[in-house]
Amino acid sequence: MFNVQKYIKILMKKILLILIVFSALLRFDIFSQNDVQISNFMFSKLWYNPAFAGSNKTTINALILARQQWVGFETAPATQIFELDTYFKKFGGIGLSIINDKLGYEKSISPKIMYSYQKQVSEKSFISAGIGLGAINKSLDGTKYIYENKDITDPNGIYDIENEIEPELDFGLTFTNQKFTLGLSSTHITKSNKNASFIKIPRHYYFYADYNIKMNNKVNIIPSFYIKSNKVITHYEINTNVIFAKKFRAGLSYRLSESVIGLLGMNITPNIKIGYSYDFDVGVIEKYSSGSHEIFLICSFNKPYKPYIYYKTPRLFN
Repeated sequence: MFNVQKYIKILMKKILLILIVFSALLRFDIFSQNDVQISNFMFSKLWYNPAFAGSNKTTINALILARQQWVGFETAPATQIFELDTYFKKFGGIGLSIINDKLGYEKSISPKIMYSYQKQVSEKSFISAGIGLGAINKSLDGTKYIYENKDITDPNGIYDIENEIEPELDFGLTFTNQKFTLGLSSTHITKSNKNASFIKIPRHYYFYADYNIKMNNKVNIIPSFYIKSNKVITHYEINTNVIFAKKFRAGLSYRLSESVIGLLGMNITPNIKIGYSYDFDVGVIEKYSSGSHEIFLICSFNKPYKPYIYYKTPRLFN
C-alpha cells in the first residue's frame, strides 16, 4: 500500500538537496545580466520552465501579462509576456512564449517554442521534462548616452544603435500531483557567466514549489516558493494565495530584501482569469519609486471533442 507520509519525507529531503545545490551554485562572483522579474510567477511559468507546456491536458491555454516596474523612473523596466500551450495525446505538450522587455535604452524580444514529455508515475502524479528553443534579439541605443567628456571618444563607449541576435536553449523538469507541484529549470543553458555580454545572457537557474491546502469546500490556501539565480544575483520569493469559492483570489508575497507584493485575482468565468499585483518597494529604491504594477489575463479554450462512433454490426445489434 502506498505510504503517503514516507513519500512526503523522501520528497522533502529531495527539496532540501536541491536547495543545497542552488546555494553551492551561488558562490561565483561575476558580473552579469539578469532575466526579467515577474511577481505572478505562479501563473506565468512557461517562460522559465518549458516542462510546464501542456500541463493542463484538457484545454488550450493563453496568457498575456504586462509589468511596469519602478514607477517614477523615466526609463524604468517594462515587460510584456505572451504564452500559449496545449497537450496532444501520444505526442506531448507544445508551448510558445514571447517576451518583450525594455530596460533604459536597451530593448529585447525573445520568442521560444517548447516541447514537454509527460510520464505518469502513479494514479494522480506526473513527471515532465521539457526543452525550449528560440532566440533573443537585443538592441541598445547608444545615441542617447551622455558621456562626461564629449571631446574624447571612449574606446569602450557605445555611440550608435547596436542590434544582435543570439540563439537560446532552455531545459526544465516538473513533478505534479493534486496536492503540490515542483519545478526545476535552467534558461540560456549554453551561456556561462565567463562569456556573458550585452547579448549573451548568462545561464539562469529556477526552482518552484507550491502546495494546495484545502481548508473546506470554499477556501483553498496555496503557499509557494520561488528562486531565480544567475549565480550573481539571486531572488528568493515566498508567496501565499487564498482562493475563495473557486472564484476570488487574494495573496501576499515577499521578495527578500526588495519588496512586499499584494496580489488580487478573479475568475470571470471558469475559463477566463484576471489578476493584478502591486510591488511595495523596500530599501534604497523605496525613496525614488512608487512601486511596480503587473496585470495578466488567462484564457482557456476547450478542445474540440470528437465522439467515438459505434458501428452497428449483425454480431452486436441482432
